[in-house]
Amino acid sequence: MNENLNRSAVLEANGKTYFLKEGENLVGRKSPFSIVDVQIESIDHTISRYCCKITVFTAPDGTKKAILKKERSKSPIFVNKIQVLDCDTLWLHDGTEIQLGTTVLTFRLL
Repeated sequence: MNENLNRSAVLEANGKTYFLKEGENLVGRKSPFSIVDVQIESIDHTISRYCCKITVFTAPDGTKKAILKKERSKSPIFVNKIQVLDCDTLWLHDGTEIQLGTTVLTFRLL
């Protein structure tokens, strides 16, 4: 499958764009030991190597939807300046701000 056709959403931060595929996307800080799908390049070590999972899907009406779930992160995560607690699941909308450590990313649906 052409990877470009599977891009459903992006995270934008510090002039960089991180593409999210339809389905589950594990998000965390880039490191040689990282096992995540979306590796955020940052010198901000307050970002965990595995912060959260963002699931992008197509609803029955054909619209794109996304949810964020905090899982094993030891670092705080904020969505639109509200702290996400362990195992919380939140809806993401186009323009939602996600703060991982001190790095702020903007979520965009494509």
